[in-house]
Amino acid sequence: MVNNSNDLVLLVDDNPNNIQVLATIMADCGYEIGIAQSAHEVYRFLEHNRPDLILLDVEMPEVDGYEVCANIKANHDYKDTPIIFLTVKKETEDIVRGFDLGAVDYITKPFNRKELISRVRTHISLKKSRDAIFVKNKQLEILLQEKEKLEIDKDLLTKRLLEHRDHLEITVAERTKELEAVNQRMNSVIQSITDGFIALDKEWRYIYINQHYKFPQNQTIEDLLGKKLWDVVPKVVNTFLYFELQRAMAERFLFILIFLLSMRIRFMMYPFILLMMAFVAFLRM
Repeated sequence: MVNNSNDLVLLVDDNPNNIQVLATIMADCGYEIGIAQSAHEVYRFLEHNRPDLILLDVEMPEVDGYEVCANIKANHDYKDTPIIFLTVKKETEDIVRGFDLGAVDYITKPFNRKELISRVRTHISLKKSRDAIFVKNKQLEILLQEKEKLEIDKDLLTKRLLEHRDHLEITVAERTKELEAVNQRMNSVIQSITDGFIALDKEWRYIYINQHYKFPQNQTIEDLLGKKLWDVVPKVVNTFLYFELQRAMAERFLFILIFLLSMRIRFMMYPFILLMMAFVAFLRM
């Protein structure tokens, strides 16, 4: 199987013949090749490249493969790069030492071509899987941090909303108490009125009639409540008084008319509320 992902394999061996054999095999599999014949060349290569796997000979002059492996694993940028040792040594102690230093596999010379290709492909695939998991974990970590931030923001917003609700409830309670006091004062004033008294809404409908009001045509409170004034007293429609009252209601200004008939008639108009006293007597003028 040919590799089509352009994975980079670094070949490290001081023997040019071994390098040539390894390079041919890896190139036939579609891998990109990096070559180093000493520890110094390995370090210089890693300064500018990030291989996906390193095939490392153990027995090299000056610095052997074990020391090179230890130095690579000590570098944070390359500590996760898979290293496969290539060596003629078969002793268990040597194999274990390689694993202890961080190698992922151990192939003895002379190696089998198919075995080499299979192990290289397997460890590169495992590295890619680990890298993908690492990226996913980082993304998950970021998402968790964002979630925690949203939870904090949510808690702060909930706290502010509750504080605002409590403030509104207090304000409403205070305003309700004030309105109740105003209503009590108004009721006291209304109860003290001994003349006929009615209240109309802005649509001129009867909304309140006191017990002293003289009902036209012997109508009762129940007959008038909800009806429009102009339906009850159509004679006023299109008169001067009618238009003045309409203008006063539209422009929302205080409008007072006082008519005297045996000192019993008073007529007052406020924005949205019409106060009428002895209205029947006024209509008979």
